[in-house]
Amino acid sequence: MTRVPLYLAMFVLSSVIGACSPGPVADPQPQCYPLDPSGDWPLTPEQLTEQYCGRGPTPTTGETEGRALTAVCIPAPSEGCDPCMLSAAEVDDKLRAKIANTLADASCPEDYEPTRFVRGCAAASPTTNECCFIAEYFTDKTVCDPVPDEAP
Repeated sequence: MTRVPLYLAMFVLSSVIGACSPGPVADPQPQCYPLDPSGDWPLTPEQLTEQYCGRGPTPTTGETEGRALTAVCIPAPSEGCDPCMLSAAEVDDKLRAKIANTLADASCPEDYEPTRFVRGCAAASPTTNECCFIAEYFTDKTVCDPVPDEAP
C-alpha cells in the first residue's frame, strides 16, 4: 500500500475545502491579501510610505515614474478583519476602480492606466472599525501624475 505524504494530503484537502490562511508578506497566497505585519495601523502617510506592508516601498524605475498608494476600506464584520474575507481578485478590482477614479480626478488621459500595480496587504483600522486593503501603483509622470510630490 502506498502512503500519501502528509503535506500533499493537506494541500489537496485545503484546496478542496477552500481553506485560506494568510501567508507571509514576502510570499502571499494568491487568493488572499497578506496581513500587514506592522500592527501599528493606521499609519501616518509617511510611515505607510516607508513601512509599506512591512516590506518597504517598491522601487521606482526612474525619475519619470511616479509611485502612489491607495486603499479600499470596508466595515469590519463582528468577527474582525480577515485577509481572505474578499478574494484577492475582488480586492484588486476594487482598488483598480478607485485608481481609475483618482486618475480621472487628476485629469489624466481618459484611457490611461497605471504602468504597474503592486498588490499590498490587509490591515484593520481600529479607529474606524474597518478592514483596509492597500496597494501601490505607478504612473508615467510625464503623462499622468495624480500625486505630484506628495505623500499618499
